[in-house]
Amino acid sequence: MKMLPYKVFILLMLLCQIGWILMPDLNTVSDSYRYEQRWATYTNWVVQKTPESKAIFDHERRVFYVHRQNRAYLIFTVFLIVDGVVIYFLWNRGHRKMTA
Repeated sequence: MKMLPYKVFILLMLLCQIGWILMPDLNTVSDSYRYEQRWATYTNWVVQKTPESKAIFDHERRVFYVHRQNRAYLIFTVFLIVDGVVIYFLWNRGHRKMTA
C-alpha cells in the first residue's frame, strides 16, 4: 500500500502534537505570565518568612497553576479542531469523485 503525501503529513502532524503535549515544561519559573508578581511575592516570602507572605506567595502560585491549566485546555481544544478539519479534508481526498 502506497502512503500518500497528505496521509504522511497527517501522521507527522499528529506525532508532533502528541510530543508537544507530552513534553513537560521543565522551566516554569521563567514563564512570562505574571512573572514580576510571582518574583516579588517569592522574594517577599524569603525575606520576611511570615505566614501572610507565604499565603500571598501560595495564592500567586495558584493563579499561575490555573493559568497553565486553562492554557493546556485551550491548546488541546485547538489541536482537536485542527486535527478534525485536516483529517476530514485530506484523509479521503483521493477517493472522492468530482462531478460537474
